[in-house]
Amino acid sequence: MNTSTAVTGSLPPVRASNVGNTRIYVIQQQVLVAKALCNILQQDPNITVVGDAAAVSADELARTTPNLILLDSETSFDALSNTIGTCRLTCPRARIGVLSEHLSSEVMQRAFSAGADGYIVKDILPEELVAAVKTMTAGSLYVDPRLVGLILRKHAGIGRREPNELSRREGDIVRLIAAGLSNREISRRLGLSDKTVKNHISHIFAKLSVTARTQVVVYAIRNGLA
Repeated sequence: MNTSTAVTGSLPPVRASNVGNTRIYVIQQQVLVAKALCNILQQDPNITVVGDAAAVSADELARTTPNLILLDSETSFDALSNTIGTCRLTCPRARIGVLSEHLSSEVMQRAFSAGADGYIVKDILPEELVAAVKTMTAGSLYVDPRLVGLILRKHAGIGRREPNELSRREGDIVRLIAAGLSNREISRRLGLSDKTVKNHISHIFAKLSVTARTQVVVYAIRNGLA
């Protein structure tokens, strides 16, 4: 993906009165796919597509200020990492979802390793796309449910191994993070206070030498915890 120039889509300028709860920018090399995605998303009254382009442009992202960016993953790992890095620098609070044609745990791991907040396979139904968008903007990670099933089947019969460096409770929390639950949802599921969950997650980050929840997801998948 060429990150130096952007091919801005034909969407009209966004006015403040039209802005919904979720502002989405679509970066997709295939024009027809981009337009189809935009049309689906704009059917929801709480979603506003603020722009679409064939490549990332820091100027366009700064101008449109999305809180969710949907990226085409059909590129090399380095290119995807660079694109996500540009998005993070320009819109540090925006969530980033990767769109892919591949129902593959390996490609999904690549996306999360590059810093994505979600992995969406393009053949999902329109309502599932909207649900995925809302999951990510709510602060949770999103993984195509079919991939979760593939991962579980892959590890079936092998025997899940608890990492020596994590306590049993920390292992439980890692599994729930990998399932896309927020801190509040984890606290409810385990009957713990929000503060206790935050402390556990801080310890997990320190033990695993990671700085983001997406890295915990990758760790969980690689170690049979997801």
